[in-house]
Amino acid sequence: QARYGSAKSIIGISGVVNQEDMTRNKFSKNQLKELEKNGFFTLKDGAKKWKISGKYFYDRAWYGDIRQSIKSITCPVLAIHGTEDNDVPAENSALMMGALENGRVVLVKGANHSFSNPKHSKELIDAAVSWLAK
Repeated sequence: QARYGSAKSIIGISGVVNQEDMTRNKFSKNQLKELEKNGFFTLKDGAKKWKISGKYFYDRAWYGDIRQSIKSITCPVLAIHGTEDNDVPAENSALMMGALENGRVVLVKGANHSFSNPKHSKELIDAAVSWLAK
């Protein structure tokens, strides 16, 4: 909706500024071999597991650095990021919001990428609800 100017506000969670860099450089050689062999690889975060398909992986890699393309977004944008995100460093949200006139970052102290701690999940939800209530 942001692309067409119809969004009233946007919330991004644990966003990535340069998807190509993150996609190509954050995964291990074993994960990439698994992708080649099986067409997917498995990501684990605590007790959670995700299968990352080849299509998803390669589609994301082509996004590149999004800062230039998001400059056309005129509605308010909130980025929520955990300070202990080992998957996507929180600096990504700050860089992204720096490209916008109406961007704001909320950091959730101690939260990982998936906000798996219930306390952190609640903080994420509270920040989103507060933002949308404005």
